Amino acid sequence: TELVFDRATVRSERPQRDRTLRLACGVGWGIEVEAAHNRQRSGTARGEAIGLEVKTDLRERDENRVGWAVAVALGTERIGGSWRRSEYAFEVEATRLLGEHWLVDAKLGVARDVRSRRASTLWALALEYAVNDNFELVAELEGDDRGRPLAKAGLRWTLWEDVQLKASYGQRNG
Repeated sequence: TELVFDRATVRSERPQRDRTLRLACGVGWGIEVEAAHNRQRSGTARGEAIGLEVKTDLRERDENRVGWAVAVALGTERIGGSWRRSEYAFEVEATRLLGEHWLVDAKLGVARDVRSRRASTLWALALEYAVNDNFELVAELEGDDRGRPLAKAGLRWTLWEDVQLKASYGQRNG
């Protein structure tokens, strides 16, 4: 189980703030379910979204081989006073251990915006460093083919064997 709080800002002519709370939980058989709630603010405009993602391992990662997983996601957003389906996505993820303390994670996928009927290519690259058994430093770069990338840095704290807390801050320029 992992609880994540992300905060991101976009520096541009129209500054934007994003706050996301995510809860991910393994349900067995190599399957993980994640629920997310997001709030955006840009000037006086405000937005809200909810997402659900299901990820399953195709091959588990170990010291000698790359781990592979696939994920499908569905998002809804509040428009006016009602909720509407906003997008759906499919991703492939590869993870690899690099020595005793390092992990690299790469994702590539596609998302389809329901309202605009446009698809975009998603990508992400993350590097994690295990300081000790309880703390990890995380650096992430993510984006799509339609905008500038988001750079994030964070800390993951293992509270108990299967419970983690992660906080990160990100910034997107332009």
